[in-house]
Amino acid sequence: MSSLYWRFLILAVTIALFTVGMTFLLISFKVDHTLRELRHGRFDLIASDIDRVIEHSLSLGMHFSELIMIAAVLERRDQDDNAIVSIDVADVAGRIVYTTTAGLVGQTMPAAWFDAIHKRTASNSKPAEQVQWRILGSEEAVAGSVVRNSFGMVMGYVAVRYSTTQNKVVQARFQAGLRPVALAVFVVTAGALFFIMALLANRFERDIARACERVDSSHDIDQLDHGWEALIGPVVDHFAGAETALADWRQAHGEIAAKTRH
Repeated sequence: MSSLYWRFLILAVTIALFTVGMTFLLISFKVDHTLRELRHGRFDLIASDIDRVIEHSLSLGMHFSELIMIAAVLERRDQDDNAIVSIDVADVAGRIVYTTTAGLVGQTMPAAWFDAIHKRTASNSKPAEQVQWRILGSEEAVAGSVVRNSFGMVMGYVAVRYSTTQNKVVQARFQAGLRPVALAVFVVTAGALFFIMALLANRFERDIARACERVDSSHDIDQLDHGWEALIGPVVDHFAGAETALADWRQAHGEIAAKTRH
């Protein structure tokens, strides 16, 4: 195989590698984002459900620190999904009042939670609607909700912490299944590109060879000369006649000028 075809092969492999590689990355990122959103949506529903239970209890006149049934609700929701790390309910000051992890009672929410809540409430243009906030980490994520009373005042916060390990496992399995498909597409794409470029190069070389053969033929050169003569001959004759007429005019004009001087 000539050096030209080796260059075609390298070019085809490079194009196929870039195209298939970028497609693989885009699909992986899109699937990962979709999986995270779907999984987070499930824990958003849990946070919203607990939020509604608390708001309903507050509407009955109960104090935030006297919601005895909340502990049972949190335990029941915690058992619904093994990925849940902890469910915490804090008051408006950020002090955890109810939780599925006993050691967290009385502690203050992390500063990152306050930042996420502040950003979400600041961007909320409808205070009457339920406000949900989130934190997405590499190992752990939080789906939260802002608890309000019937007057729209903030009374506390709900935080459902869950592990994101399952997302990584699903993403790894998806990529493992996608790699053979990407490899097959890469081989087919590179082969198709190389075949097309080689075909075009072969056709170009064949046309060049035919043109050279025609130029090297004396018969074709004679035909080419006669063809140029037939095309340019009338124009050359026209210019020759014009030059003759101009010379005759100059001669006649010179004779008339000479007679006038005498």
